[in-house]
This record gives sequence, structure tokens and C-alpha cells, in this order.
Amino acid sequence: MAHLKLSNPKTKTCDFELMLSNPFNTDYYRKIRITGDYYGDATDDVRRYVESIEAEKSYDFNYVYGEVNDGMSEGRTYTLHAYAQARNGTWYIAGSYTITMKNDGEADLRIVKIIPYTDIDEFKVGERVTFKVIVKNIGDVESSKYTVKVYGEKGNIYIRF
Repeated sequence: MAHLKLSNPKTKTCDFELMLSNPFNTDYYRKIRITGDYYGDATDDVRRYVESIEAEKSYDFNYVYGEVNDGMSEGRTYTLHAYAQARNGTWYIAGSYTITMKNDGEADLRIVKIIPYTDIDEFKVGERVTFKVIVKNIGDVESSKYTVKVYGEKGNIYIRF
């Protein structure tokens, strides 16, 4: 079963991941389109769209990835629909998803990776550890080195900044 997922919203763009029932190649499909308009479960044409990708001749995966970067405004909520055009020319709904865009100045700054500056695989409670932090949406740039004390008990380790 096909489905659409939208993620990583910015002020005017977001990423999409579309999982199809078959590999996205010309044996099964002509193209996919992402649109803000709902055309029903099957249609002869998807006239208005914000993203369109043609199927490749040889592609063995059911997933299609991309970015929607047209027609969206900051702070607004959108429901987008994905349509896949079958070899016979008919467009079939492949999923819908609702996403809210970020406001200007608002960013997703989650920590995505913490890398210790040590060759030690295990840390003991009370030990001090120096590490670097990778933060999303700052170009994945390394931050300053931090030294913290490890707290907790066996099985549950906490790091306090």
C-alpha cells in the first residue's frame, strides 16, 4: 500500500518520502506528482502540482524522495497529496499528509548526534566526558567541545550540561 510522509518543514519548503506499491520505474509508472489539490482516488490528469518526478527506466526501490519548494508560505498548514501515474496513463492517489510550515526565524535545532572525544566504549558514573554535538539545520556543523559529568545508575546514564 502506498503512503506519503512530509517532514523537515522550513518556512517555505519541506521534504517528502513517498512509498509506492511497486518499484518506481517505467515497468510500473510514468511519474509521480505532489499537489495541494485532491483529484479523487483515480483521475485522468493532475493539472496543478508543486513537484513532479519522472520514473526511471531501471530503479529497484519503492521509495521516492524529494523536496517540495513551491507555493508554500511560512506558518501555514497544508495538506498535500501524492499521485502516481500508472503505465496506462491513469493517476492514482498514493497518499496524503498534513504539515505546518515553520515561521520565519523558527528552526528545528535538534541535536542529531553526540560524539565523545575518546576511544573508550563505556563510561562510568561520575566520570567526565568531552564530546562534540552535531545540531540539525545549522549545516550539520560541529559545535564547541563540551565536558560533562555522567550521572545515573547501571542501565540508565544521564548527561547534564
